[in-house]
Amino acid sequence: MSTTAPGGLTALEGHEAVFAVNNVDALVSNMQKHIANAAVQKFAHTHLVRHLLGADAENAENISRAFNAGALDAVVAGMRIHADDVEVQTGASGLVYILIKGSAEYIARAESIGFVEVMMQVEVCERLSHILDHASTATKIRVGKTGAVEAVIEVIRGHIGNKNVCTAAIQLPIVVALNVTEHAGKAGTTGAVEVIVAAMRRHVKRGQLQLAACFVLNLLVLGDPQNGGRGL
Repeated sequence: MSTTAPGGLTALEGHEAVFAVNNVDALVSNMQKHIANAAVQKFAHTHLVRHLLGADAENAENISRAFNAGALDAVVAGMRIHADDVEVQTGASGLVYILIKGSAEYIARAESIGFVEVMMQVEVCERLSHILDHASTATKIRVGKTGAVEAVIEVIRGHIGNKNVCTAAIQLPIVVALNVTEHAGKAGTTGAVEVIVAAMRRHVKRGQLQLAACFVLNLLVLGDPQNGGRGL
């Protein structure tokens, strides 16, 4: 028996609504039309990715068409509506990464509609890291003021046994903003040093994590010398 999901379509109907079309414009249109339906969003994410990724590399023409059709805005709007749906959040973040990768214009658009802040709703540290690599300094600092430091600390604390999650979280380029006294001090008082040191001790053989952790700890101490006495 199929139940109707928010947005007026059952999961099966949502799949059929997306599967029935086979071009970028129609897929984006369905996303916009059924923005409140999580099933449509998930299927649309999957099908759009297939259109945007060629055999060997991204299909630039389809990416441009999707962007001009409003795909980026639709995806971010969907993430806000379905903030508690991990599948929607994960699929959307991956799609946005494909859409904006390497384009200053598309990255600027993502920043302007608040994509970075929306990303903090879920534990997608690795993708956020890639995006912040290209973001402006102002955006990185703004992220530091949205509770991102605390969110990253909680991600590490909650997944201390998962080396991949810890590594992705510690590597977030948000640390670029941590050598500002205000942010470094805030990170220190919320337990960043202790949590990072705990992750280092837990994953001694994880070289990538160790290197990233040393870099972050260095920034924390440079930003606020009082952090030097923490985690001992």
